[in-house]
Amino acid sequence: MTKLEEVARAIGAKRGDYSEAGWLGPETHAMALSEASAAIDALREPNQAQLNMAREWSYMKYGKPIGNDAAKGCWGCMLDALLNEEQPK
Repeated sequence: MTKLEEVARAIGAKRGDYSEAGWLGPETHAMALSEASAAIDALREPNQAQLNMAREWSYMKYGKPIGNDAAKGCWGCMLDALLNEEQPK
């Protein structure tokens, strides 16, 4: 299961459109996928706290401070790694 599907299922479960039995209908699944995609896209532009976290991670790993542009790149890589990580089977 992809992270997008995982987020969509969480959104659907919160609304009551998804349960262990499945989706109430294809339109509710499509709506939840759309909302999940928008939520993930919103994370692509980091806020100040996320930039600070990326700076701190980079400093701890490489021992050098980084600026905003590098922190944005670091945040993007961290987010991609999270979204593409393998789920345990």
